[in-house]
Amino acid sequence: MRINETYAYPLGFDKVNAMYADPAFTYARLDQPGVTDPQANVHSTADGGLLIEASCTLDVNQLPPAAQRFLKKSPAITMKEQWEPISGRERVGSTMLTVEGVNARGHFTSKLSGNDAQAVRQMDGEFTVKIPLVGKTIENMAMKQISRIFEAEVGLAEKWNQDQAR
Repeated sequence: MRINETYAYPLGFDKVNAMYADPAFTYARLDQPGVTDPQANVHSTADGGLLIEASCTLDVNQLPPAAQRFLKKSPAITMKEQWEPISGRERVGSTMLTVEGVNARGHFTSKLSGNDAQAVRQMDGEFTVKIPLVGKTIENMAMKQISRIFEAEVGLAEKWNQDQAR
């Protein structure tokens, strides 16, 4: 299932980049209902890019019943987000999302751009679940959750900025 969405952050471009580079922000992204054992690693690459790696386990009881039937245990989720070096007021990134225990994967490309007052992330990609008969239903549920997570990220940006000001 395709996703093509735009998220506007109430922070300037430089602040959003600093936020992405902060491991505390990645942990805040993982602070969702049903998420256990969150792990995060954030570091700059030699070429000036940014690599964000995160993983967690999702409590199977938090999933819709249609998805629970196909899982014997809580799935492990891994995310790898690679941002290229900043070019002017733009940065391009790619996100890989894998759900272990289910044949489910996501790949998204993002373009972050902005000015001193606001940054915008344009995201395009696809999330697929390869389970006969119910894969599309689970994809629809997963895409709604993925969208909610990125929408919540905008609110987390405001909180992150307030925490930085203290």
